[in-house]
Amino acid sequence: MVSLWDRGSTWQPVPSRLRRFSIDRRCPINKIPNWVGSLINLEELVLYVNKIWQEDFELLGHMPALSSLTIYSNTALQGRIIISGFHSTKFFKFYCNPAGLTFDAGSLLKLECLDVIMNVFNTKSSNGSFDFGIQYLTNLRNVYIQLDCNGSTGGELEAAKASIKSSVNKLPGQPKLNLSTLNENMLVHEEAN
Repeated sequence: MVSLWDRGSTWQPVPSRLRRFSIDRRCPINKIPNWVGSLINLEELVLYVNKIWQEDFELLGHMPALSSLTIYSNTALQGRIIISGFHSTKFFKFYCNPAGLTFDAGSLLKLECLDVIMNVFNTKSSNGSFDFGIQYLTNLRNVYIQLDCNGSTGGELEAAKASIKSSVNKLPGQPKLNLSTLNENMLVHEEAN
């Protein structure tokens, strides 16, 4: 028996008129199935998924009518998730630990509200900076970022906060920023040289 939630399963016929689709938190799916990408008229999607992968965002990023995306996930791949596409999306909410995010130039051009949890350690680039592409989200009006401190140092946390504040202040619409922290008790102590 094949479940509708299996990665390779199909939904026949595809409900082409479907505008809103939600998976309840009481029964999260293990993986986003491929058939979700064929919902070409879908405008609002809310998913509770056990594990999120880079290819899931690639699949969702090509949905032409998707204006609101909310994803709650228990686990993400280690490192950064690259967000590209999402050309119609105005609302983007992604709650997952320990995700690090990077927004590509040309993605989320219509985005007005960003609401994310970001792991400081996984979002930090290899050169130590905290550039994650928020400068490309020039239509933002509201920014809600929760910084997960798990695995990062106090210095990295402060650098992340300063970088986010500076980047958001440079955006043309002067969006409202709400910046908070999670798991400060999990900060890694810096050793004195």
